[in-house]
Amino acid sequence: MSKFIWKIQSSFYHKLRRNPFSAWIWQKESQGIGTFLKKITAHHILEIGCGRGDSLRLLTDYTTHAVVLDNVFEMLQKIKQDFLVVKPIMADARWLPFKACCFDLITCIGVLEYIKDWQLVLPEIHRLLASGGHAIITLSSPHFINYGRLLLGHRIFTRKETDLQNLLAFIPFKIVSQNKTLLQNQFLLKKI
Repeated sequence: MSKFIWKIQSSFYHKLRRNPFSAWIWQKESQGIGTFLKKITAHHILEIGCGRGDSLRLLTDYTTHAVVLDNVFEMLQKIKQDFLVVKPIMADARWLPFKACCFDLITCIGVLEYIKDWQLVLPEIHRLLASGGHAIITLSSPHFINYGRLLLGHRIFTRKETDLQNLLAFIPFKIVSQNKTLLQNQFLLKKI
């Protein structure tokens, strides 16, 4: 999706999530992510693709130190208004501006479906995770509702679990747990 469309949607995207159907979907997705968060301990968290902060609300119960990243300035401005305990950084998920092994947990929730060359993101996540660190990622499944997001101007790249498994043959991660929701396949990965 182009940055231009995200700039426009930054002012009302959170309202789109409040309609009953979207709220129900988000509730189910949040429950899945919550089960992952209960299984791990993390002190230094990076959230890739923070958007308006929907996923960040889940993380703030588990840490007092989070770095959030997005490639749309307007989204980061909204984050700065709503969350005082985070450090927002503008960057691209494929080239992360941090030193190696500096985070215990990295989340990439609802992001990879917007990145055509998503296979560049996972090596970066692996590089930044401390030994034994965890990553939470989601992949959008090829479901007709995901394709309906095209009406909002979203360009979606759906993927299957086998796509992730094929990529993990080259990146030392172990799938610790996974959940499936209507629109997402959620994975808890551990750096090995």
